[in-house]
Amino acid sequence: MRSILVILTFAVFAGVLTVEIVKDNLYHPTTIKKEVETRSANVLIDPRLRPYYVKIAQRLNLEGINPPRQNMVSLTIGTLPQGVLGIAMGMFVDNVINVIISEAYWYKLSEPQRMALLWHELAHDVFNVEHGSVEIMSTSMSKIDTSNIDNMVIELINYIKNGRQKEKRSI
Repeated sequence: MRSILVILTFAVFAGVLTVEIVKDNLYHPTTIKKEVETRSANVLIDPRLRPYYVKIAQRLNLEGINPPRQNMVSLTIGTLPQGVLGIAMGMFVDNVINVIISEAYWYKLSEPQRMALLWHELAHDVFNVEHGSVEIMSTSMSKIDTSNIDNMVIELINYIKNGRQKEKRSI
């Protein structure tokens, strides 16, 4: 089993396969669905995160923010230390988006909190936006007023458009 995982991991990074994690429910094991990769980027997006990712990508495109594609896009739900809702592992890595969201907290968040969390982590990873830059980049979800998420997103988009990001990358 370990050798199969190593081969699949190599194939993903070599650009041969796209891997999508599919989880039926909490009681079934995670399964892997593979398909031949025809694009330049390798994409691994947990199906639970895909709708949020798509909405964010569409909003960025609508706003005229179209950074170039990445070599790898990974948005997964996994185990993180207690108190950590998400982490942008690809921040300051030029060609990689690698976001992990805490499974322990994901199901406790409201829909607006989930959207705010994805905007927050992708802003780190795609645009290298740091904590405290704008309201949505607060270090604590409890400090974010999710009833005002539209205004927070507009503030973030304006921050990005004004060229304050360190680097533009694709999602």
